[in-house]
This record gives sequence, C-alpha cells and structure tokens, in this order.
Amino acid sequence: MADGLKQGILLVAPLEGPVTGQAEISLTVARTLARTDKVFLINTNFESLGTVGKVCAQIKALAQIICKYGRYDRVYLSFKRGNVSVLLDYIFLLVIQVMHPHLVVGHLHGNEIFCSEKPAFLRRIFARNLKMCDQLICLNSYQKDQLASVFQIENCSVVPNFSNLGLSQSKLETRLSELQPRDGLNVMYFSNLMVEKGIMDFLDVAAMTGDGIQYSVFGKPLKEGTPDAITIRERLDVLPANTRYFGPVYGDDRLPAWKPIDVILFPSTYATEAQPLVIIEAMSMGIIPIVYDRPYASDLIPPQSDAGVRVQYRALNDVVVLLHRLRDDPKLVTRMRRAAWTSAQNFSRDKFEETIATLMKPCE
Repeated sequence: MADGLKQGILLVAPLEGPVTGQAEISLTVARTLARTDKVFLINTNFESLGTVGKVCAQIKALAQIICKYGRYDRVYLSFKRGNVSVLLDYIFLLVIQVMHPHLVVGHLHGNEIFCSEKPAFLRRIFARNLKMCDQLICLNSYQKDQLASVFQIENCSVVPNFSNLGLSQSKLETRLSELQPRDGLNVMYFSNLMVEKGIMDFLDVAAMTGDGIQYSVFGKPLKEGTPDAITIRERLDVLPANTRYFGPVYGDDRLPAWKPIDVILFPSTYATEAQPLVIIEAMSMGIIPIVYDRPYASDLIPPQSDAGVRVQYRALNDVVVLLHRLRDDPKLVTRMRRAAWTSAQNFSRDKFEETIATLMKPCE
C-alpha cells in the first residue's frame, strides 16, 4: 500500500455500465466533488453481470482501493442493492477503516434493508455498515425515521434525488396556455412494466373510465418469459381504444413524449420503492402525480397540497372518480400542474450538489 495521505476523496459508487438512477446520482456526486478536490473513482456498477461476475468485479474494485491509490482524506460509499452487495460493502468499509480517513459518508438509495423478508444476518451486517460511517445520506423522511428507530442511527441527512428534466416558469406557462381549450385529459404510465410497479392497476383504471381520457404507456416488460411478463404482454395486445403502448422512451426523448401529458398515474406496490425519479421528473414538467399512499409519497406530495394526490392501495374507483373530476375541470388541472411544478423545485440538482459538497467538506 502506498505511504502517506492522499488529499482527496475516494468515491466508491456505480459509475459506468447500465445507466440507472443510482448511477446518475453517483456521477453527479463525482462531478460536484471534483470541482473542489481531487476525486479517485471506483466503479461498482455491475448490474448486468450474474452473481459470480458481480463478486469478481467487486473483488477487482477492492483490489483497486488497496493497491492503486493508497490512503484517503475522505470516502464516499454508495450502498448498493442486493444481498451480495451488503457483504461486499462491509469488506470495503473494513479496508477503508485501515486507511484512517477523516470522514466516511454512506449513501442509502433503497428501502430493501427495511423489508421484513431480508435475512436477519444481513440486517445485522448492514447495521454494522451504517455505524462505520461518520455521516449517512438517505432519500426521504421515512428512511431517516427508520434508520433512527430500527438501527438507532442519528447522524443522517435527507438529500432527495433530483430531476434531470424540467421546465422554466415561462415555459411551463407557455405549455399550459397551449393546452387551452383543453380537449380531454391525458394520463401516462412510465416505468418498467412489472406487476409490482402497478401496470395492471393502471390498465384496469383505463378500462374503467369513459370518454375524454386518453392513456399512454411507456416502458418495457422485464423478466421475459415469466408468468407476470406473459400476462402483461397479453394485456398490451388487447388495449382499450383509449390506451396506446409506446414502448420504452429514454433521455431527452421524454420531453416530446410527455408534452401532451397532464397526469402520471403510478400505482406502484413495489416493496422497496424509495423515491421514484420518474415522479420527480414528471412534476418538474408540470405533470400531476397520482400515487398509492406509500412512505416516500409524503415528501413528494405534501399534505393539503395541490401538487398531487395520494390514494389508498387498490382504490381504483377513487382514482376513476378523481380522473373524471380532472377531465371536467380544466382550471383545476392547470392549478394542480402549477403546484406540481412548484413542489418539484425542492428536488433540484443545484440543491443536491450544494448539500453533497457541504457534507463532504474536509474536517477542520
């Protein structure tokens, strides 16, 4: 191992490979910290590999930490998903501790560890991972409360995700004016097509509503060949007349695809849903979110707010009534779209970068 202390930051995070929300966050962290300090990057984005491949790639990353760079002033570690990742994060942290950095910051992205089906021994290891960090970052108030109540962790800061899309106030007003007079209501689903992500509930709602509401489905089925994927494909083959399937849409192609959309209906029951980026991005485009009342939703859609609507699980009739109301009240739609856009300003890249830079400042 190299002697001496590197006056820089070791960033252990998913950086290359498949583009995921977590990778985009990590790349933003890297760019933010690189503006004020030297950053040593270790990529841990191995989502496209099988279990053996992931283990080998993580061991290679560990070897880079030990052999290539030496010791570090500060360390940023992005906690990843999956059982193997919990174990390897533990090994990373043990090695990092030997280097005696002034500061270790861990970033928690998902809710997996709070789910009861996680094996008890992994929860214990994860708890040790958390306590080896000087500071922790989580996405929402639910995670912060869980860290305090389940793991007795208090050194935690809420740093929400941010939108990569967005309209300026003037562009929002221009878009809203272009929609007058409004001809019906446009509702979209945007996510991977999984039963747990709510695609079947979305299609059920589409089949229950009458004239004047159009539905758009964006995304691709996952786990092809499984019973769920087959069922979803069968539903897509017999869509009602008011519904169209557009397939997956990525990057800047979302801007024209979302232009006519008024509402994003995201009835996800995904157990580990922590903070769907698609909801933040849709709100930043002035699109009204309707979601099931899950732990993450209170931060995105404050109570007594026109920024969106939280409904009870499987309350599809309530969703239909709400959509009919929006269809028949263009002024309400315009007001709620403005409120959604305003709420999304709390999830800006600038705020994210400023907070990360502050948390990673060198110790005096």
